Order: sequence, then C-alpha cells, then structure tokens
Amino acid sequence: MDTSKIEEAEVVFEKKVFNPDANYEWKPTDQFPISGAELNVLHNTLHIVFNTAEPEPKKWVMLSKLYELTSGVIKRGVENGIIQEVKRTTAPVIQGEGEE
Repeated sequence: MDTSKIEEAEVVFEKKVFNPDANYEWKPTDQFPISGAELNVLHNTLHIVFNTAEPEPKKWVMLSKLYELTSGVIKRGVENGIIQEVKRTTAPVIQGEGEE
C-alpha cells in the first residue's frame, strides 16, 4: 500500500459555549454531579423558601444563589456535550399549565 499519498487530516473540535438566554434540553437519565457547596446552597435555599419565616429579601438572595448554581450545572453540561441547545419557535408547554 502506497502511504505517500495519505494526507494528514486536521480535526477541529468546536467548544460548546453556554448562553444563559438560550433554551436547553437533556435526557431524564442524564446525571449532573454537583459539589458539596452546591448541594448546600440548593438545600438551604429550599429550606428557607418552604420551611421558614425568613424575611423576603433573604429568600430572594438565596433564590438568586440557587439560580446561579443551576446555571453553573447547565453550563458544565453544555461544555461537556450532555446538554444540547434547543431552537424554539414557540414557548414550551408546561404540563398542568392552564388547568383549573
């Protein structure tokens, strides 16, 4: 076999970039590891929102932290190729929405 004519192929991988304004989807079976610090924010936020009489400003601060945390998890999933961007032409339908 004459290998003198085999050309080297250049492989270019496009880095996935997280866009916080985009819509994303993932499979129900996908797993997203979180750190102990992230779990702490998640747990404490849910506790404050649902189980305490904390003042509203504290709840908003914790919800903001929770949003940052979930955005970070989604960002890592996008960068690792687990989460895919979805191009939507209409708003997603949420089950139970509009039911009385």
